[in-house]
Amino acid sequence: MSYLFLILIIILIVCILVFFLGLEIYTAIIGAPFVSTPKKIIREAFKIAELKHGDKLYDLGCGNGRVLVIASKEFGAQAFGYEFSPLHYLLSKLNIYLNGCLKSAQVFWRNFYKVNIGNADVMFLWLTPKAFKKLDHKFKSELKKGTRIITYSSPLVFWKPKQIYETSNGSKLFYYLVE
Repeated sequence: MSYLFLILIIILIVCILVFFLGLEIYTAIIGAPFVSTPKKIIREAFKIAELKHGDKLYDLGCGNGRVLVIASKEFGAQAFGYEFSPLHYLLSKLNIYLNGCLKSAQVFWRNFYKVNIGNADVMFLWLTPKAFKKLDHKFKSELKKGTRIITYSSPLVFWKPKQIYETSNGSKLFYYLVE
């Protein structure tokens, strides 16, 4: 009896691991694989976007929540992150909690293609060009005039940037203003 119970527990653990691994792979395919944005780059991006106290910042595919914490703690923004990977969602939650940002930063376990982004004052994005293509209609139909968008590493494929900045590490930040 105990041998059968042990086999069932092992099968259950393997199924759970396969499920979470599958979600991680799916997340990487629809948005971008997780790579943490350097803190220095995040700060540079927020200065370019003129992020200020009270602004609503949205981070699509927020990973470990680093962008949300810096926006909240250092710039006084209300930060909202959307993450589809359960592991990274939990890491974001933990990061927000450990940094004392529970009142000004929130992360949601959601597919960011399906959330309304119309209240954003500033958007921060580090996604793949493939993911950007899927955001074309969403951005054009939901973002309000005056929304500032910063993309890291690669440009949006459907808008021309207002300005391109070279960062301290040699990568690029692309600045857009919704008109």
